[in-house]
Amino acid sequence: MLRPSELSAWVLTLVFVQCLFPSVSQSHEGRPVYIEISEAEQGIYKLQWKTPPVMTSGDEPFISLSGAQCQIISGRRGPSLDGQKTVRCSGPSPQDLQIELQYPNNNPALSSLIQVRRLSGSAFSLFNGPETLTIKLPEQLGAYQVGKQYTQGGLLHILEGYDHLLFVLCLMHIAGRLRRVLITITGFTVAHSITLALASLKIITLRAELVEVLIALSLVMLTVEIAKAAVNGIKTGLIWRHPATVASLLGLLHGLGFAGALSELGLPHAMKLSALAFFNLGVELGQLLFIAGVVALLHLHGRFSLLGYSQVRPSKSQDMGVLVLNRGLTYLLGGLSCYWLIQRSFSLIV
Repeated sequence: MLRPSELSAWVLTLVFVQCLFPSVSQSHEGRPVYIEISEAEQGIYKLQWKTPPVMTSGDEPFISLSGAQCQIISGRRGPSLDGQKTVRCSGPSPQDLQIELQYPNNNPALSSLIQVRRLSGSAFSLFNGPETLTIKLPEQLGAYQVGKQYTQGGLLHILEGYDHLLFVLCLMHIAGRLRRVLITITGFTVAHSITLALASLKIITLRAELVEVLIALSLVMLTVEIAKAAVNGIKTGLIWRHPATVASLLGLLHGLGFAGALSELGLPHAMKLSALAFFNLGVELGQLLFIAGVVALLHLHGRFSLLGYSQVRPSKSQDMGVLVLNRGLTYLLGGLSCYWLIQRSFSLIV
């Protein structure tokens, strides 16, 4: 059986593989086909799309707006990875509009995300699996559709947010025992829920690029503390003594990042609070799934590093091997965090 620190190291390894080489752990491209349709004026629609680069030449989808006597008046008429077109629909019933995706060959398991912006100013998003190639555009989303769409949106966002998942994993490692883990994660959750709501409702605003830089910086701060503990056994910093307090403060920052993702999806004009609540629910569900998965791995191996419990006393050689492995992974985590920090910092300049 693996020791607690050994298992924690392997959990980190799996996450690093997912972050650095996502194609290894995914059978298909994780990003969806993004389609935006904006009502420019009565009966005139601007259609834009962006397809993940997994598509090869000759396999590009043909994306069209049909129904209500729609005709292309400008833009691309054939299939392409990225493009835009303007469509005039003169039929009597705009509610008959639908988006159609046509692949010359088979759909390579790509989902679709459709952003709809109405002339009235309302906006909403539609998420669809790879099997759905014809999507009817409703005038507005009903309560059930809002709950389903935005919960799914929050869930997908958190499970694809590798920096956030690594941050949560670091918090769990620092908190150590189960009781402290629960308190720390609760503080983090409450804090980012507050700023998610405030930023989404435009009560507070902060430049998105700056938020992403600060999120990367928060991960660097945690890895520095973990590295000091791995090398010198130093656990006297504020994060080690009061992890819940620090997690809550940094959670305020991460909530702004979630708000940026939600702003890309848009909020339905008549159901802003409901959509916000369901998106946050999706984020929390994704976070809980990740935490439960980590804890389940620890339980399956009969070792509870997060609970501060170990059944077997390791040998000196095992101690040395685990020490080297943990230090190596700590440096790898720190290097990845610094890479994100530097990469995102350039976005503030460019």
